[in-house]
Amino acid sequence: MTPEDFIAKWRANTRLERAACQEHFIDLCGLLNEPTPNTDPTGATHAFEKGAAKATGGDGWADVWRKGCFAWEYKGKHRDLEAAHRQLLLYAGALGNPPLLVTCDMDRFVIRTNWTNAISERTEILLPDLCRDAVLTPHGKPAAWPTVDAIVGNPPFLGNKAMIGTLGEDYTARLRARLRAATTSATGQLRRRSRR
Repeated sequence: MTPEDFIAKWRANTRLERAACQEHFIDLCGLLNEPTPNTDPTGATHAFEKGAAKATGGDGWADVWRKGCFAWEYKGKHRDLEAAHRQLLLYAGALGNPPLLVTCDMDRFVIRTNWTNAISERTEILLPDLCRDAVLTPHGKPAAWPTVDAIVGNPPFLGNKAMIGTLGEDYTARLRARLRAATTSATGQLRRRSRR
């Protein structure tokens, strides 16, 4: 499925959330070449309808969940995604506080970071954005992409020991060098500012 096919299919969709959300997510996984929740036969690390206790009592269900990555709540088209986010917050703790909380109405994806000790950031991606040029806008300006660069796949918190095995030795070395350079630059800027 191409991005254009995905957009056309889901723009035309008029089915209710319950009838469409799992197929929507499976199509998105196919588009991104990511495993679907059904590749985990037990649902221990990736699942549709992941049950969890709500912070206020009772049970809740994340429409899609991937351990250490995200919790995802679908709503019908043009529904209140802020309400969906509040719903996710009720059982995020029982789901291990995933680093990304995603709400979606098939036309819009709202991604919120859920990092420990950090203010949450909100990014909204519209269905047509899945097909846009990665480098330039139609007006020739640099494309503005969300700061969240991984949703369905494992975000970049693999842990020190898993990085080389997952990302490869060369990429991990370049990533660590870039991080050291950024840290050194930021530390130098802070020192210069503190001397003023």
